[in-house]
Amino acid sequence: MSRMLFVDDESELTSLLVDWFSDKGHTYFNAGSVRQALACIQENGPMDLVVTDGAMPAKGDGIRLLEQIQAQSGKPPPVILFAGQILDEDKPALIGLGFADAVCKPSYKDLEKAIDKFLKCGEST
Repeated sequence: MSRMLFVDDESELTSLLVDWFSDKGHTYFNAGSVRQALACIQENGPMDLVVTDGAMPAKGDGIRLLEQIQAQSGKPPPVILFAGQILDEDKPALIGLGFADAVCKPSYKDLEKAIDKFLKCGEST
């Protein structure tokens, strides 16, 4: 069983993501900001995967969260950027920043594929 953290300032979206993936048998956590996400990790321990929005006005952004997660000790979990208006040509630059993948909202099927890919990679290590 994997532990995943969904980070988005739209609480309806994080609830939808939990509902969408709830039948997978994983443990899910929600956060509405970078600060809440970091507190969640501190309180609940390391995550196996983090899915974050790109822009959360006045609450930080996905890049800041990625940097904070990478700065923590230990092996950081894969962080998937799930944001609006991600073009295929943007993905190499985002992956170069350290994101494991970048998926354009609202493609839940593409997000599911990315999540499955990275959780399966983690199970084999």
